[in-house]
Amino acid sequence: MPGSSLPSIFTDVSVFKVTAPGNSHNFNIIGISTTHQILAASSCLTKDGEAIFALSTSHGSVLLVKLPPHGIQGIPTQHELKQSSMMQRLFSGFVPSVIRGGSDAADCASSLVLHAVGQDIFVFAVSRDHKIRMWSCKDYDCVMAADMLEFMPYNERRATLTIRDEGHIIKKCVSSSRQTFYIGVFLSFSTDCQFSILEPVYVDGRYQLNHITDVFGPEDDLIDFCLTDDSLWMLWSSSHGDVYASHASVEYKKTGIRTMNTVIREPRQPGELSVPGHLEPREYYLEQIFYPGRFNTLAIIRALNIFKHSVDNIQVLNSMVPLEALKTEVLAAIEQEIQDTASDYSVSDDEYQNLQLQQWAKFYSCCVQYHERSTKPLGVFVDGENGLVSVVKKDTTSFYRPCGSVEYLSLTDPGQCSVEALHKEVILHEDESTFQDVIELCDCLKLIDGCLTDEIVYSFEQDLYHAQDPITVAKSIVALLININDYNYAERQKIDEAFIRLQHVQHLDRAIEAVMMLLDLTNNEQEAMTDDTGVDASHQLCLSRLFSSDMGVHVLSTAIHQVAQCHLDVSRDLLLLLTLIIHMTDQVALDQAVLVKIQSEFISKACVLVRVYYMMKWLAEVMTMPTTANQVDTNIQMLESLGLLERVKPDSYQNITDSKDSRLMELFISMTGGQKMKEVLCNSNLLDENSCQFWTRSLPSVLRAMLQIIWPYNSCVTLPMFLLSQCQYTILQQYVHLTEDWCDVNNYPKSFLLGLVYFSSGEIEKAVDCFLKVPLDVTSEDFLCQLVVADDSQDYDPRMVYYLKILNLLEQFHHPHLAVSVAKNAISISNEDDDILATLWSKVFKNELELGHNEDAYTAMLSNPDKDRRRDCLRQFLVVLCERSELQTLVSLPYRDRHVVLEDEVVSILESRARSIDLTKHSYYDLLYSFHVFRQNYRKAGSIMYEYGVRQGREISGLKGLQKQAKCYLAALNALRLVSPEYAWIVKPLPPSTDVDQMDRIASKRDLDGKEFKFSKKCQVDVLELEDIFKEYILVHARLQLLQTCPEPGYMSGPTLNAPESVALLVDSGLFDSAVNICKIFKLSLAPVFEGLALRCVTLAENNTTRTQGDNQYMADAWRWLQHNELVPANAVQDNSATDHVWRLLQNLLCKYEDGTGVYHKCVAVKFFTHGFPLPTWLEESYKKLDAAALLRLYLDYNMLEEAAYLTMEYIDAVRGKGKEFFSVKTSLHVGGSPVWLPYTSIDQLIISLDEERRQPFTELSEQIQDKLDVYFNELKQVSDDTLRAGGMQQ
Repeated sequence: MPGSSLPSIFTDVSVFKVTAPGNSHNFNIIGISTTHQILAASSCLTKDGEAIFALSTSHGSVLLVKLPPHGIQGIPTQHELKQSSMMQRLFSGFVPSVIRGGSDAADCASSLVLHAVGQDIFVFAVSRDHKIRMWSCKDYDCVMAADMLEFMPYNERRATLTIRDEGHIIKKCVSSSRQTFYIGVFLSFSTDCQFSILEPVYVDGRYQLNHITDVFGPEDDLIDFCLTDDSLWMLWSSSHGDVYASHASVEYKKTGIRTMNTVIREPRQPGELSVPGHLEPREYYLEQIFYPGRFNTLAIIRALNIFKHSVDNIQVLNSMVPLEALKTEVLAAIEQEIQDTASDYSVSDDEYQNLQLQQWAKFYSCCVQYHERSTKPLGVFVDGENGLVSVVKKDTTSFYRPCGSVEYLSLTDPGQCSVEALHKEVILHEDESTFQDVIELCDCLKLIDGCLTDEIVYSFEQDLYHAQDPITVAKSIVALLININDYNYAERQKIDEAFIRLQHVQHLDRAIEAVMMLLDLTNNEQEAMTDDTGVDASHQLCLSRLFSSDMGVHVLSTAIHQVAQCHLDVSRDLLLLLTLIIHMTDQVALDQAVLVKIQSEFISKACVLVRVYYMMKWLAEVMTMPTTANQVDTNIQMLESLGLLERVKPDSYQNITDSKDSRLMELFISMTGGQKMKEVLCNSNLLDENSCQFWTRSLPSVLRAMLQIIWPYNSCVTLPMFLLSQCQYTILQQYVHLTEDWCDVNNYPKSFLLGLVYFSSGEIEKAVDCFLKVPLDVTSEDFLCQLVVADDSQDYDPRMVYYLKILNLLEQFHHPHLAVSVAKNAISISNEDDDILATLWSKVFKNELELGHNEDAYTAMLSNPDKDRRRDCLRQFLVVLCERSELQTLVSLPYRDRHVVLEDEVVSILESRARSIDLTKHSYYDLLYSFHVFRQNYRKAGSIMYEYGVRQGREISGLKGLQKQAKCYLAALNALRLVSPEYAWIVKPLPPSTDVDQMDRIASKRDLDGKEFKFSKKCQVDVLELEDIFKEYILVHARLQLLQTCPEPGYMSGPTLNAPESVALLVDSGLFDSAVNICKIFKLSLAPVFEGLALRCVTLAENNTTRTQGDNQYMADAWRWLQHNELVPANAVQDNSATDHVWRLLQNLLCKYEDGTGVYHKCVAVKFFTHGFPLPTWLEESYKKLDAAALLRLYLDYNMLEEAAYLTMEYIDAVRGKGKEFFSVKTSLHVGGSPVWLPYTSIDQLIISLDEERRQPFTELSEQIQDKLDVYFNELKQVSDDTLRAGGMQQ
């Protein structure tokens, strides 16, 4: 098999490194003329690291050179080894070679080999005089000389033997135990040649050679040979220039002559190609040139460089060019050559077709020439440790592997197969006649193969690629062969010879069965697919390294391709032969039972084998498809959603994108396929075999294990799963397409994987169709059974678990419409008591809701049998409709059917959402209000809106929050007013931190007995009626008024204001009507209102007197707050200034709200007096009518003596009856009238205060008051006396 182009061990060698003192030594050969040449050489390293070189010279001596160990300074030495007398040595030392003439060349060594024995190293040299000499490198003496002619069987011909130009060759072999070694000598004569295997032994103080065996070779030229523990490998060149290899088994414990066996050669590449008529030359030649393993890249590049030079293009490609780029370069070069060759600018189609064929044939011929040149064998190498046989070529390395029985029967020349080679096949019958029949049948197949042209073979495989029936294709080929062979005597003769050979087959049916058994790998499938449980760890470690290198992977991949190709050829030829037998029964004397069996059984089996091996050949040839990082990410998500990601190695994705220009089979072997193969071989005794046989024994087992892994009838899905995991969707789709019509194994897993391919390609509908093809009994397939294993311990129906996997996949990649279809399909086949039914209804609900099908989602929610899942669906349903603003739908749905009532749960969910979500994001309270109003539940509507308003005031600051709060209170009031009065109340909602939460944080206590207990504290519930809610609304409305008149930040934030605080702020802002309204509602005193209004009157009056009215800013401010109060209309003669309006407002409020006690007049008067402002006339007159005595006391309190004096005198006159209508005096002093009184205490205080002033006009006022009092007392005495007299008379 061809190998990869490996880098040479001399890759980094340079002239500088070679000539470095530590790596080389220059010396002169003492005593040797420059006319003599070095004929052979050998080298070795001692245990001490010294390098020893043995050089054979043309004058018969051996020059021995010793170099010191690498890196150590030392003196190189040289010695000449020659067997001669003392006089010959002196003569050669003193007489120059020119004088003494040329020496006899008969004893010059043609080949050398070095070997260490004990403490000494010996040189074994085979000379042209047919003798072997053994030299000691320690003593520089010849310790043994033996004549090889003694080992030849024909002694009488010794004198006539003539040696060939290449001379004899000697090689050595060390046993695996390292105890003995053998030497192999190739004796090359002009008439014949032979290999003699000898064993050097030390007997009685001297060395001698024991003859082991002989192997006689052909008359061809030997290129190289290699000797191992058990075999002799030879590389030959024939007289025609063909190179071939042969080998012979060697048993060192048995003497005798061994037979040489020729190795099956790799077929040479055809020099010309015949392009099928239905194909373009470019397409066909590209496919053949870049066919995997046909030409190495270096040969194509060299051919292309030469071809491009021929078209005057100086660009030269190197070996690092990618494969796709190389194809592009080839196409460009061929097209350029066609254009340069065309004589005219316009050519016909036929002319262009001929030009294409000429140029492509020319380039293909260059590729073949460079391929043959680069693959010219130079030597053979056999690894004695494991039996690996390799052929070293100019640019590459090839390996020889053991071939199977089918390959042996197919590739061996007719008549050369032996029955002994088939004895190892235990699946065949033990009858010797059966073996002979198989050989005869295979010779017939070779004759059929010789009738097939390349075009027929290519068309046959193309028909298989397009999934056509092989039987139909075979019938057409047979008809073609019969028609063509009627005019082609040579081809007709081959068919006739095949039928003649069939007559020699004694039992044709048994022979056909035997061949089919050899082709069928199903026979040992169960034996191969064993478990690796209990395998030794060291055994597993060794197996893990088996064929794990790049070269090992390439070797195994190439071997699979070769086996698949060979088996395909045999299966195809067998199918054609059977078809020929059926078509030409008159020329074949067969039993009727055999013919019936061929027609009914063998042809169908051959058809299956053809399909199987074509599929395996296609897998070995197909290149990996380029993969992007996005495809990898999508693939990981898809596998993870299905629970299949753990079946793929986590590090297997690292090399996916780097697998460009590589064969799929190599990638499969290096990853999943190789791991599976090693698991299969774990229980075998593969590593227990002899190490020398490891290559020959392990490779067939490994190869068979890999073939069984990719065998279509294998029950495991390792290969399809690998294709899926590596994103090779196109290849997986073609794999399923190639096997779906005839392979009934893993049909449903393949359908499932094909669905994943469609899914990854975006064809989701096709994917779902493939998923639903899986039968109801998913446990019938191992892969599907592993897929549906539930993660938990619940005993779920595997069918339902499978559907859930598909649903998860569709949901993750957002295909809700198909998820609904799959879920409904699962529901239709599920049992009513299945626990997973609730999950399926939840899936239907979720995806219907995602699609916007609210009614269908609602129906699915009500159909869910599980209460908890139904509540979860309901919660999601409400949230999604709210987010979509489909509130009309949400409110109008009934949320009930014959078995389920969900209204309370709807309210509970909405209330929970309303209380937990931020009020600025979404208002679930409005939704709840609408929900209750729609159902005419006005009490709950009012309660929810009140709660909304409370939260607005607590959590939302600013004008909008207050406005919303006010609207909420109004809505609550409107709702409650629609309820019967006895039910028009609500429960005040608790604050966020409830007493229950506080009690949970209290540490537990213990009683006197030590028993633990907790405090129990009942939550207090507040009941709110319409009046209470209205009061809260008024306060909020007042705050809004404050913000409208004075938008200060302090009014927008902070806790809710109580009534006194609201009144104070309203008065401060000039909103006296609103302040009065709050006082009335909350039954508060109006004193703060009148005090504030009185103060504004004083301020306006003072500003009105100090500034002009036009530019008084304070007046403008007064007008702003006055417009928010109810103003008293003025008369035509009255002034309409702001000051006058304020005074009229004060007068109006006092008249309207004075309760008769004079408390509001007093607070107004006090405010005036405090600011040193006199009472206006209307106020003084009103106060006198209300309580003159109180006014007098106020005058005295503020030391307004003059005003008090005049008031006292007027009051005295009013009591006497003069002007009593201006005071709060109902009657005057007269006989029979009601008693009257005067505030004597206040009058006395006034007189005293006036007297203390002792200045005018206070003294005069004091006297006038005294005079008034005197008059009053006199009248009082007279009236009292008259009253007494009138009373006495009456008595």
